[in-house]
Amino acid sequence: MPSSEAADGTARGARRAARSRFVEPTRLLPLRWGGYRSRLSGGILLIAAGGIAIAGSNTFQLLLLLAGTSAHVLGWAIIPSDGWRRVVAALPSTLGFWIALSGPKYLEVLLLPFAAWLLVRHRPAVAWLTIAVLGAVAVAVSLQVTDYQWMLPAGGVMGAAFVGSAYLARGIHALVARRTRPSSDGV
Repeated sequence: MPSSEAADGTARGARRAARSRFVEPTRLLPLRWGGYRSRLSGGILLIAAGGIAIAGSNTFQLLLLLAGTSAHVLGWAIIPSDGWRRVVAALPSTLGFWIALSGPKYLEVLLLPFAAWLLVRHRPAVAWLTIAVLGAVAVAVSLQVTDYQWMLPAGGVMGAAFVGSAYLARGIHALVARRTRPSSDGV
């Protein structure tokens, strides 16, 4: 009966794969409107586009600042998460982007939007250590870039570090979730 053994092995492998697959905690939340994927991608798009618009504004482009701020806050409002987390995340994140308008010396304030991201994505405490990675990049970039004309490349480096740190935090979260999940094999 090799076919039944193979089927048993396949079923066991499927159970093991399902057990080891990481599911975002926010995916399990009941949503009152919209789908998870559309709200997540739309929220990320609005948060990022709003942040870029804020960074591109100046005293002559106040309408761009208003549009960027509105998009940024709206992005936090629609991203799937607990309501209080979304509300708490919007203010420090927006404030961080506004303060970063002062130039490359203030890149460290971009840790505020990253902390807001970790809060909204329900990351465990150990994943918050990734703030140190982003902080180290921010300090290194602000020491190298002293003139405002280089703020665009500095922002690009910070954006890449932000995304990398976010994936690192997700990986840590998945590892923690895998280790704390009880085994159903009876072992």
